[in-house]
Amino acid sequence: MVTARPSRYRRPATPADRARAELARADKLAALHRRLHEGITALRGGQDWRRFLDTARRLHSYSFHNLILICAQRPDATMIAGYETWKQLGRQVDRGQKGIQILAPVRRRDTAAAEAGRDRLGGDGPPAGPAAADSEAGARPVAFRLAHVWDVSQTSGDPLPAQPAPQLLAGAAPDGLWDRLAALAAGRGFSVERGDCAEANGYTAWASRSVRVRDDVDDAQACKTLAHEVGHVLLHDPADFAGTTARCRGIAEVEAESVGYLIVADAGLDSAAYTFPYVTSWAAGVNGATPEDVVAATGARVLAAARTVLAPPGPAAAARAAELLAARASAAAGAAGTGRDAAARTQRDVSTPVRTPAGKGDGQRQALIDAHRAAIDFYTDRLANSWVPDYLGGRWLGDALATGSPWALGYAPEGWTGLVDHLRRAGFADDVIARSGLAARSRRGTLVDRFRDRLMLGVRDRDGAPIAFIGRANPTGRADIPKYLNSPETSLYRKGEALFGLAENRAVLGLAGPPVLVEGALDVLAVSCATGGRVAALAPSGTALTGGQVAALAGCVDLRRTGVVVAFDSDTGGRLGALRAHDLLRPVTDTLLAPTFDAGVDPAGLLELQGRAALAAALTDPARLHPLADDVTAFRLDQLGVDHTDPIERRALALGDLAPAVAALPAQVVGRQIVAVAQRLDLDFATVSGAVLDAIAPGDDPLGRLRARDRRADLDRGGSPARPAAAGLPGSPLTAVGRHPPATATAVDPVAAAGPVPDYSPHR
Repeated sequence: MVTARPSRYRRPATPADRARAELARADKLAALHRRLHEGITALRGGQDWRRFLDTARRLHSYSFHNLILICAQRPDATMIAGYETWKQLGRQVDRGQKGIQILAPVRRRDTAAAEAGRDRLGGDGPPAGPAAADSEAGARPVAFRLAHVWDVSQTSGDPLPAQPAPQLLAGAAPDGLWDRLAALAAGRGFSVERGDCAEANGYTAWASRSVRVRDDVDDAQACKTLAHEVGHVLLHDPADFAGTTARCRGIAEVEAESVGYLIVADAGLDSAAYTFPYVTSWAAGVNGATPEDVVAATGARVLAAARTVLAPPGPAAAARAAELLAARASAAAGAAGTGRDAAARTQRDVSTPVRTPAGKGDGQRQALIDAHRAAIDFYTDRLANSWVPDYLGGRWLGDALATGSPWALGYAPEGWTGLVDHLRRAGFADDVIARSGLAARSRRGTLVDRFRDRLMLGVRDRDGAPIAFIGRANPTGRADIPKYLNSPETSLYRKGEALFGLAENRAVLGLAGPPVLVEGALDVLAVSCATGGRVAALAPSGTALTGGQVAALAGCVDLRRTGVVVAFDSDTGGRLGALRAHDLLRPVTDTLLAPTFDAGVDPAGLLELQGRAALAAALTDPARLHPLADDVTAFRLDQLGVDHTDPIERRALALGDLAPAVAALPAQVVGRQIVAVAQRLDLDFATVSGAVLDAIAPGDDPLGRLRARDRRADLDRGGSPARPAAAGLPGSPLTAVGRHPPATATAVDPVAAAGPVPDYSPHR
């Protein structure tokens, strides 16, 4: 059964009734603020802090203050959402279930109750909500109201789609975790390496801009240590340490260890060894701030840093999973932000390949590479008499076949053993042919060609060695044959580490504009043909974009300088892929752009329909590009399913969900997104910008106000909604995106390390 909408949502009829209702709301808001204050002061011991982190891991999309409120009312909550969101997911709030009270932003015309609550608190109670910090910092105050949410255990209905938790062997780490952490470090200009760390498990050195992790520990411990050091990279600067973080103590160590704990626990790794010091030992050691202020500031900083890695929690992730299942786009599940990166295998820093001892391993690798070279010769010899040249010419891709072209194109003939027989005659043993992935075992155990009657596109590692193939089926062939077939993963080829086009384009990367990420191999050829080979296009081909692929690209070109154009399809799968690409690329560049394609059109399709000039202009003309953040914000709004026609309560909760994502964007695009969200939700700019600023420095956070001030300066330089011309609105001189340089600012951290405490971290 569903509870009826409470009568408090009906507007009182008379002025006296309205005054009484506002006073009642103010009393409830004041009581909620008192509960918030009590919850923060109750964080005293290390176990209290760990319990807070456990709640934050499950529900980290909520602000620090709302997490404290949730902990106080329902500490066992696992998945939280509002009434309408549960209804959208096919579940109903059970009759009699008491809602969990949280703070939510409201429209400015509805601020009377909140202001009344602030006045009634006087000087004895806690500040009147997260708006207080903005008010004291000089910004216009943003009102908050009491809202209700419910845990999944308080609802009944359709089961929610869930991704199974990884089953990890002892000492193993989840696929892709190392890659994502290494990419985050690389995005801040730090290299990641394995080696001797003396008595520590790892450390960060600002002088050399490097993170080092011991090379004699297993993958699980290595990821734990890297997660801890990434916390330092995200939160701290050289002024916090004397040299390296190897002997870090005090509040900086608490922050890094808390970030590491959230990442490790979320990834399913064993987190039992994590301990935290008594809260007062680090919170009371900061001059000029109360322990409660320090705890609130630390919690907000830890959450903001950890969100760059953690999976989106709760109903948002469930809704995305449902959409993926409905669209049969399971291959792009990571792109929806579900956070379970299932593509790349855990690896050491891809920008510094791990050295394999010389000997048998080198000989086996070389044999597989030689087999692929022989296969290229076999396929290219059969190209001229196949259907491939006419097919490519009809799609304006004929230049890829020209003499001197870097593309290893060919044709795999019909028949079962043409390539196998060729490789045997060339002296390759059956076990090498099988391990290369060029052949497969039949039901009788014999070797047969993997690729038959297909256009063949060679995949190379970034040094140019052939390691795999992509095969495009004959367009006139049987309908039940997969259009594209990739080589299987081998000791040479890991899908999550290879980018089609990286080796072929290394000479032009970043020379004629940013590299272009596309979905498929033919899209790569289309960009090359349309631009005369001047613009570098790359494709993950066969998998969603991974952290390993981003790190491989970042190791070949300075993405912070060049930026990236993401030119994925405009269908649901492409939008999911663009969202994933945005989240993975944000740590390595602030300049992410996107072209505007018609629905269902990709680069290869645009070339075929409109010719080379149209595709080249779409990808290189600044006036035809827009920030990728525009598409990401629009897609997130579509996923929330909220627009201006919805009740204010639902729009306010949607704003609360979106504000942290907008706040995390580069300063030069934040103004555009505030305008877009305000228009879509029919909220005034002040309310939306206030929510975004609160997401930057939530709550009454005296330690974070200086950071918020610096961030506001960034926003003003990059585009403030208070000045629409600077937000990239029509008619603005900044409308032609990509011309505005990224704003940079160094936030001074006034937090000094507390006195020495025991070395409680097992992950140093």
